[in-house]
Amino acid sequence: MSDNEIHPEVKSELTVEEHHLAEAEKLAAIHTAAEPDLNKKPGLFQILLPVTVTGLIFWWIFSGIDVESLQIAMVGLPWVELCLVLFAFCVFFFVMDVFSFGAGLKEMVEPKASWRDIFLLRGGTIFSGVIFAPLGEVFAPYYFYRRWQRSVLRTVGTAVYVGLVDSSCLAIALASAFLFFDSSSISPYWLLLLAGHATFLLTVSFFFSRFGLAFIPESLRNREFLFALVTAPAGLTLRIFLVRFAVFISVCLTLYYLLILCDIHLSAAQALVFMPLFMGSVFLPISAGGYGGPQGAAVLFLVQGWALCTAEQALAFSLLWSTFFLIGRALVSGAFVLPLWRMLQGLNNQK
Repeated sequence: MSDNEIHPEVKSELTVEEHHLAEAEKLAAIHTAAEPDLNKKPGLFQILLPVTVTGLIFWWIFSGIDVESLQIAMVGLPWVELCLVLFAFCVFFFVMDVFSFGAGLKEMVEPKASWRDIFLLRGGTIFSGVIFAPLGEVFAPYYFYRRWQRSVLRTVGTAVYVGLVDSSCLAIALASAFLFFDSSSISPYWLLLLAGHATFLLTVSFFFSRFGLAFIPESLRNREFLFALVTAPAGLTLRIFLVRFAVFISVCLTLYYLLILCDIHLSAAQALVFMPLFMGSVFLPISAGGYGGPQGAAVLFLVQGWALCTAEQALAFSLLWSTFFLIGRALVSGAFVLPLWRMLQGLNNQK
């Protein structure tokens, strides 16, 4: 055998080594991707969109509101009881957020991350929703990148995975409205929109389920962004679903309490349609600090859609919710902001 010839077994070993080297280079490229920048200023569009939409919603609502009737709608409310109920809900909301979104990040991104760090991350994320929601989306990717060298795409993909599990609760609620269908309380037109929304959510959930992933090309399934969606254990998905469903039930009970206080009465089908969409509007870019979306949804559904109350009652109900939810989130999660910032600054100073 000449010196230039390579034995087949040696050649095979070299091929395997080259394969592992290529995989290592791919992984290194992922980990050296652009890291999140805590000092990056938000875009003007991100700031102006929710503020502008919220302003337009309030202009639309208040153009037909009698201020005296609005004040009357809020007279005689049990304020102490109201504060206790809404604060208890905000505490429950925060704890369940940690054990759903936080648990997903801990188990699918880096199991060695401490629960203390997870509490800080989720506390900061929730608090940022009071001021500027997009800021909170940077905390977890930055932490896992700097502290554990985990790719940003894996962290973001894990948050999307938990979000899809959360959306399945909304899809179930919307689909359940069909079981309580009553033509006297909800028109077929609303059910048509409802069916379309539920079908969309269920389709997305199926597409990213273990069965739906079979239709995704292998090259995409190996991406970091889909890591949690592809590899998450069924037990973890079930636990997250149960936690998010508990949050959904607590939302419904709290909203029902507020609706009764404001003398607004919904049928079962109406409640299953209105409550999840009302709550979801808080987190959409049509809301600023939790205001805007809820007020628009309340007037659109309760007044114009179903004629269940006056515009003043709907506005009083939605303003109570937005205000107490804003203050409650700020009080519960605010205690974690300073420790979180110190932790992130410490990571930033690491070389």
